[in-house]
Amino acid sequence: MKFGKLFLIPLLLMGLVMAVDPISFNYLNASLANANCRLAMATSVVDSLVQASPNSTYMGQYLTPLQSDISNLQNYADSGDTASYGSYMSSTFDPDLQALNAAVAQWKKNESQSLSNDTRQTLRTDYSQYFAAYQACDLSTLKQYGLAKVAWYEGILNAGQNRSAMFGSAGLDNSAMSQVLQEAQSQIVAPLQNSIESADNASQIRSALQEYCLYDGCKHGPNFHLTIQFEIARVTASLDRAQNILNASNSSVVAADLAQAQTDLDSANSLISSINGSAYQSGQSQQLAGYLNDATKNIDQALMQGRQQGGPFGNGRGRGFGNGTRGGGNYTPGGQGRYRNITPGGYDNYTPGEYGNNTQNGVSFPYARVRPGQPNNSSVQ
Repeated sequence: MKFGKLFLIPLLLMGLVMAVDPISFNYLNASLANANCRLAMATSVVDSLVQASPNSTYMGQYLTPLQSDISNLQNYADSGDTASYGSYMSSTFDPDLQALNAAVAQWKKNESQSLSNDTRQTLRTDYSQYFAAYQACDLSTLKQYGLAKVAWYEGILNAGQNRSAMFGSAGLDNSAMSQVLQEAQSQIVAPLQNSIESADNASQIRSALQEYCLYDGCKHGPNFHLTIQFEIARVTASLDRAQNILNASNSSVVAADLAQAQTDLDSANSLISSINGSAYQSGQSQQLAGYLNDATKNIDQALMQGRQQGGPFGNGRGRGFGNGTRGGGNYTPGGQGRYRNITPGGYDNYTPGEYGNNTQNGVSFPYARVRPGQPNNSSVQ
C-alpha cells in the first residue's frame, strides 16, 4: 500500500497574492492532517508486526523520527511558515516514511516465513481494517485540502479585482484585466470546486487537483497562467494610455519606444497563445518575463521623453502621467526587473502525479496479503 503525498502550495509574494492570510493556515492544517493519516497507518502496521513477532520491537525506532517530524510540521503550521513546512515535508518527513517502507520490506523477508498461518491471517485482517481507516482519513483530509485550494484561488482573484480597480483609478482601462479574472473563475476555480465537492473518492479529488491550475503545473489539464495573462492585460492598458498621452509627440524616440513596446506585447501574446493552457516548457516563462520587462521599460522611456518635452506632455516633473506603469509590475520584490519571478515555477504542481503508483510518494506494506509458503503477490499497493 502506498500513501499519497500531499504537497503544500507555497503562498507567492506577488501582486495577486497579497500576503499570508488565514487561508494559508487552512492549507497547512489540511496538509498536516493528511500526514497524520499516514502516520496513523504506519503506527498501526508497526504495532501489528510487533504483536505478530515479539522479536520485531526494533521496528518502533522507525516511528520515532516520524512522530518528531509531525511535531516539527505542527510548529511550522502554527507559525504559518509555508516555505519551511513544504521543505521539511519533502526533505525529512517523506524520506523517514520511505525508511519505514524499507524496514517493513526487510521484515517481511526475514520474518514472514516463520509466522503461523493464523498469524498471517490476522495480519491480513488487521491490514484491511487499517487500510479502510486510512482511505477514509485520506479522503476527508484531501477534500479539506482541495477546498482550501479553492479558497486560496478565490482570494487571489479577489486581490486581483482590487488591483484592477486600483489601476482603473489610476487612469488605465481595466476591462481586460477584469476579463482575465472572470475567465480564471469560470475556467479554473468553478470547475475545480465542483469536481471536489462532487467527488466520491480520493482519486477523483487528486485527479481534479491535477487538472485545474490557476498558474502552472498541471500536466493533464488547463494551466491558466494567471500572472502572465493579468500582466499582459495591464501592460497593454499602460501602453494604450501612454499612446493617448503622447499622441501629439513628434519625437521619433518616443514613437520607436512605443512601437517596440507593442512588438514586445505582440510577442508575449503570441507565445502565451501557442502554449494554449499547457505547462511551460523550458525557457518559456523567462521569454514571457523578458517581453513584459522590455515592454514596460520602453513605455517608461517614452513617458520620460514626453516629460522632458514639457508642453502637452507634462511640466517636466511627470504630472499627468499617473502610475500606469511604474509600481504596477513589482510583484516579486527583490528580483532583477519586474518579472524576474513572474511565473510560480510549479507552485500549482503540489499533487504528486500518480498516487499509489510512485514509491517515492508513500510507503508500501508488502505483508498485506502474505500467504503461507508463497511470496507476497499482493495487488494491494
